[in-house]
Amino acid sequence: MVCFLDVDMAVGAGQAVLRELRRFNLNQNMLRSRIAVRCGVNAGEVPIFEDSKLEKIAHRVIDVTGHMQKHASPNTLWLSAQVANHLGDKSGFNPVEQQVDGHRVYEWSPRVSLVEQPRLLIAPGPKKGNADPTWA
Repeated sequence: MVCFLDVDMAVGAGQAVLRELRRFNLNQNMLRSRIAVRCGVNAGEVPIFEDSKLEKIAHRVIDVTGHMQKHASPNTLWLSAQVANHLGDKSGFNPVEQQVDGHRVYEWSPRVSLVEQPRLLIAPGPKKGNADPTWA
């Protein structure tokens, strides 16, 4: 778990891990099975004080983040609509029908990213019936 002060940096870190995972599994992973990663991002203020023991901090923002990654498919990044609406670059994110803790969810995967698949001209759009006017 990592705390970022900027939503774009948090999402970028998750995307970087997922983009490099295939190369890692092919060239560096010495285990018999491939490593899979599920990432979750949420945003909000979590009060942390100088004398706070990080392993003891509990907060709803952290819980939702953990639930995002728990429900995500392997090798995907899930984030709440609150986070998605503040992203500078929303390309490659698609709505997911499932909600997590009452939050609408968006998913990103390197296999649908324009960066990873330059032959893909248009990223898949939202499924019928899932139009989200706040996602611009």
